[in-house]
Amino acid sequence: MRPGRQAGPCFVALLLALGGVTTARAQEDIDLRFFRPQVTVSGDTFQDKPFDHTSGEYGSGSVSLFANLPLGRTHVRWDRKYRASQFFAHVAASSASPDITFLAGQQHRLYSGVLAASGVWLSRANNLYVASAGESFAEDDRTIHDLQGRFYALGLATHRIRDWITLIYGGAATYEFGRGLAVPVVGVYWWINPKWSLLGALPFSVAGTYHATDRLSVLMRLGFTGNRYRYANEGQFPTANDVVFLSILQSQATGAVEWTASKDVSLFAEAGVVRTIRFVFSEDADVRSDKFVDDSTLPSGYLKAGARFTFGKSLLDEWKKK
Repeated sequence: MRPGRQAGPCFVALLLALGGVTTARAQEDIDLRFFRPQVTVSGDTFQDKPFDHTSGEYGSGSVSLFANLPLGRTHVRWDRKYRASQFFAHVAASSASPDITFLAGQQHRLYSGVLAASGVWLSRANNLYVASAGESFAEDDRTIHDLQGRFYALGLATHRIRDWITLIYGGAATYEFGRGLAVPVVGVYWWINPKWSLLGALPFSVAGTYHATDRLSVLMRLGFTGNRYRYANEGQFPTANDVVFLSILQSQATGAVEWTASKDVSLFAEAGVVRTIRFVFSEDADVRSDKFVDDSTLPSGYLKAGARFTFGKSLLDEWKKK
């Protein structure tokens, strides 16, 4: 095994744990699945559960599409500072049907997504660097016609400490915690043995993966997901503003299985428990003041299933040949 070889499994683990079968809705999540050419379709749902203080219940279901398109070929130059590089355009889109029972009238659908350009670089020291920038959005079916984009950015890097352990560090501009934040990212990938691996990428998630066979993997994850939506006010809230803001933050504890049906197709299913730990309607875009509702819910059952179609080659495919 040549020095630095563990960065390959590290990046694959990031793909699986941060992007494989984890997110509940399309948004600008820290989602490294975007950095391999593929298309993923999925659907998820969680049960209606009562709010802790407000009268009523909250539940939702959604369908999502992720598409990642390589911009040109993989560039491999082993005599340069960066041995290889690859660039992508990626798109995410989701449509959710929430059930918020304390709101009168017809329920609003929620739409979210991201459009960004991304790059991946492999250094001579066999460390990986990822950079992505673009725009995201989160609207309901009334405000989508006047869509307002939001800045999205992600930067991550790896540093091999030992053959079996790699440091992950970087930062992100994200709405994953229910409002716009710039957050540092720090984590570690621990290759325990050929069957087991553990990835922590704080503050987003911690995941363990068991490779049962060459075609079957089992993933266990603890993490957070959320977003902040523009929501049309049709008299439900005591303000003259036509638009208010819905902030959602959830904790998830899930288990998933992924089966590789063929070289280019894999199927996955996920189940577990999700709890809405912050559900806020606010007049303020930062959702920290002028709140109409500020609550949480009881834990709810969660299900997700989907298919992933991989095509073309990535930087890692070229690297593994060397």
